[in-house]
Amino acid sequence: MGVQSEHLIYALSAKGEMSMVDFNRLFSLLYSPDEPERDAGELDEKNYEWLRRDARRLLDMLGYCEFDYERGKVYACPPVLVELPVKWLPYALLTGTYTPEVLKRLEEYVQQNGTKDAVKIEKIPQSSRLMPEAIKLLAVTKGHLKNAAEYARIDFQDDAPAAWKLLNFSDDLNAIEHSVYFNKFADLQNWVCEEFSPEFLRFLPQDSENPHKSDERLATYYQRGKRYRRKCWIWNKDKQGAEIDRNWGRWLLMKWKRQNVLWYNVSDSELGVPAGMPLPRLLARSVALCSGLVPERKLERTQWTQTRHENYDLIKAPESNVQNVLNIQYDFYKTINKGFVEALAKKLGQTLININLT
Repeated sequence: MGVQSEHLIYALSAKGEMSMVDFNRLFSLLYSPDEPERDAGELDEKNYEWLRRDARRLLDMLGYCEFDYERGKVYACPPVLVELPVKWLPYALLTGTYTPEVLKRLEEYVQQNGTKDAVKIEKIPQSSRLMPEAIKLLAVTKGHLKNAAEYARIDFQDDAPAAWKLLNFSDDLNAIEHSVYFNKFADLQNWVCEEFSPEFLRFLPQDSENPHKSDERLATYYQRGKRYRRKCWIWNKDKQGAEIDRNWGRWLLMKWKRQNVLWYNVSDSELGVPAGMPLPRLLARSVALCSGLVPERKLERTQWTQTRHENYDLIKAPESNVQNVLNIQYDFYKTINKGFVEALAKKLGQTLININLT
């Protein structure tokens, strides 16, 4: 892991709040495409902007900071120990924009109290070099975690795992569907359009071939040169449109199309989410705070299959199958218990698809 990720967290902590412009400058300073120590091919000019966008997504997902795109602001979250949703010994994750002093004091506490295995600290490398190591504390009792937090002068949230609190607090798809206002007017002339493909699970240019094109559709519009000032609209069967959050819109369209895409790898307790269908913000953070680890992206051979309930499930394609196979990228989140995943699927109007990747 490069030191840039730690320096990014430290800088955000020092500033507390900054403009999006300043954040982009900071990222450019730390992750310049001309950085000689970069991994081969990782930070070239072609994918540099994508990496910056991915860094924003991961920082928000892991609770380091929050991005207000309408106001063009970045707000650092305060450092905090949060309880992880595990059934064994008390386990906590350090999140928020911590400083080197916070990390040093946590390590000092562990050194002073770890001789009897009362508390241990773990530093787990992330699968993305854009994020720092996951810092976790394992203790015999919650009291040790509370004392460690007090020694480091940060808060410890021990009333309930943060993952469950965020999951329960988040809206569900039914509430989102009832909150959108449909009408037949949309002043979107001269805007560039990308339409979401229910088959390939990603946005495609409007003039691309789309086998599932119908009245029910989701599209993103933006003005040339202003790609991040975009609007997302969804249309129902009555050809009425409504502006909607881009992430929620994808899952609402899946509900209308009766398509199930959430995977659960029972053997390894992994949640699989199509990379082209990011979870809504609070749900994404709730899943990430089950482990504190960023998801691992994998390319999967898949195919659509119709169920007896007239739904369509996206399943793993058998190796012997050579027809109707789609290569879909999936993000796999580790250490997610099935009860949590079932509650998440209910929020998204999905029927969970059990798979086995061993």
